[in-house]
Amino acid sequence: MSILPPACESKHIVNNGKIHNGKQNYKYRDCFSRLKFWQIAIVTWGLISITSPLIAQTATPPTDTQSSSTSITFKDPPSFFSYLSRLANFAEKPPTEWIWFDGRRLFQVTALKDYLPKRVEQIKTNLEQISNAYFQSDRHDLQVNVVAVNGSPTIEVNDQYLLTVTKLDAALLGIDPATWAKQLSKIVTEALIRAKQERQPQFLQRQGVISLAIMLTVTIINWLLTKLRWRIHSSQISDSDLSTTDIATKKQYQKNFQAIEERLLFYFQITLWLGGIIGCSNLFPYTRPLQVWLLSGLNIPLKVGLIILGTYLTIRLSHNLIDRFVSSIKVNPLLSPVASERSHLRIATIFSAIQGVAIVAWIIIGLFVGLLIFGVDFTPLIAGAGLLGVALSLASQNLLKDTINGFLIVLEDQYGIGDVIDTGTWSGVVEGLNLRITQLRNSEGKLITIPNSQIGAVANLTKSWSRVDLNVPIDYETDTLTAIKIIETTAVEMSRDPQWRWQIIEAPKVMGVDDFSDRGLIIKIWIKTQPAKQWMVGREFRLRLKLAFDRAGISISVPLQYFVVRDRSKYFLDNQKT
Repeated sequence: MSILPPACESKHIVNNGKIHNGKQNYKYRDCFSRLKFWQIAIVTWGLISITSPLIAQTATPPTDTQSSSTSITFKDPPSFFSYLSRLANFAEKPPTEWIWFDGRRLFQVTALKDYLPKRVEQIKTNLEQISNAYFQSDRHDLQVNVVAVNGSPTIEVNDQYLLTVTKLDAALLGIDPATWAKQLSKIVTEALIRAKQERQPQFLQRQGVISLAIMLTVTIINWLLTKLRWRIHSSQISDSDLSTTDIATKKQYQKNFQAIEERLLFYFQITLWLGGIIGCSNLFPYTRPLQVWLLSGLNIPLKVGLIILGTYLTIRLSHNLIDRFVSSIKVNPLLSPVASERSHLRIATIFSAIQGVAIVAWIIIGLFVGLLIFGVDFTPLIAGAGLLGVALSLASQNLLKDTINGFLIVLEDQYGIGDVIDTGTWSGVVEGLNLRITQLRNSEGKLITIPNSQIGAVANLTKSWSRVDLNVPIDYETDTLTAIKIIETTAVEMSRDPQWRWQIIEAPKVMGVDDFSDRGLIIKIWIKTQPAKQWMVGREFRLRLKLAFDRAGISISVPLQYFVVRDRSKYFLDNQKT
């Protein structure tokens, strides 16, 4: 199939890649053109005003790098193509497509939308025939001629027809067709000469050595990167001279940084292998189309992968910066170790919530960047953002309640991770806290997940300080003052014990006789302790008090019930007398 438009097809007869002029057809076409001169002149005047924006599309033409035996001969007087009237259909820049040869882009061509694929295919076929004939010949020089046929420059290589340069082709660069044809002939000459040189045995041997060196280098670098990844994965920080919170923060910081390094090294290894394969395929003319196929096929996956990788790394880096900022915060040194630990826990809770917000924000930004890269129009999205916001607010009312209540819990420091709380329905140690949920671990080891909106009044059993509230029952017959003295002495001795005095922050207080119950006299004692130490201190104090009571001969009272039995026979006789 000829690539020439209908007005030029009669001018060329292709026979085994050679082009001959048909003089009879030319005379007929020339006469026909003269008869239609005035009609075409009117059409041309209208087309000039319509297509002037196309001529204004300028680009930098390629520079001359090598001289060639190119001759320009105008054999025919200029005339108009009969298909020129189709240009009126162009309201925008015409479609273009690149001509590829040996895996390299040579030049762009353009035509009507329906006609462009056929033209490109024909040019590729002609170029392939010309190159095969040139490669099989012993000649190293090329004879490239530019002849004017019907007013349009036509390029011939070794007397074989390649293509006709149209006005639309030249309009892409903002130059005239003759100038573009001359430059195009030099481009084709350089490409064919270079292609033949690259098929010589000496060149292929040299490229083979280079490709082996590239793959060997890639293999060694990947082996070193694998060892580096393993070393990073196995590295740990030293726990010496660090508090528990500092150790946790440092380990989290190291974990985030290691994840970034490992992921970067992993993707770098994949990129290195792909780069090595693509680079080696680019060394040989026979495998260079594989490079083009890989680059074109991996275009969209690479963009998506880069967006995902960029979003992931940004999230990891933000987490790393947050953890680094948390570790750099200095707590008041005058605070007690427990209060300092408490402050660190609160800071960690607040910034863990910030990390959750950062994840959502970076994912949204990544989605918008992806849409922007793929050229998606944001106007419909912006227009529907209001409706989408209303729909989301209605569909996620519970989520909003959870988030708001979670923010207030963290802001007001109602409780934090590590606290023991009682909500009335659930109780346990707080193991997880974010803006949406609170997770408790109860005494049975069950993990309870509670939406923050369901938490109302909450009792924090371990904030700031704790207290042992102990009621000691003694028998009514026991000497009360002696029992109180023993209780007070035991508590004071325990508070002075080096093993326990750091857990008891104030002197124990014996409140006195608190109640008269069925168990006996109730003596109340308060022992103020460090947060969450009340259970440990209480168990130890009960043990010591029991041993002290045993030595003093005082027993812990048990519930007693007294039954009074009266003589019912007396009442029976009195009733009979009456």
